[in-house]
Amino acid sequence: MLNLGAYQPLPQLPICQLLTACTVSVCVQEILVYLAMFIRTEPKLFNEMLRIRVGLIIQVMASELARTLKCSGDLLQNSSSIM
Repeated sequence: MLNLGAYQPLPQLPICQLLTACTVSVCVQEILVYLAMFIRTEPKLFNEMLRIRVGLIIQVMASELARTLKCSGDLLQNSSSIM
């Protein structure tokens, strides 16, 4: 049986950091899955490519989303922490 008497909840900042890290991990995994499918269907596009930087892909996606939605640079600043 668990002893919840000694349990101390985490403060808000570590919880937000944990959720952000989990969200980024899920996003990177999704991009890798779709890249793998794309590489399988169009391998000739990736012949000369030695490295694919998923963090940069996410940063470009965030900047395009910010541009499309005409929102502030906060989205861009948050995406740069992914790198």
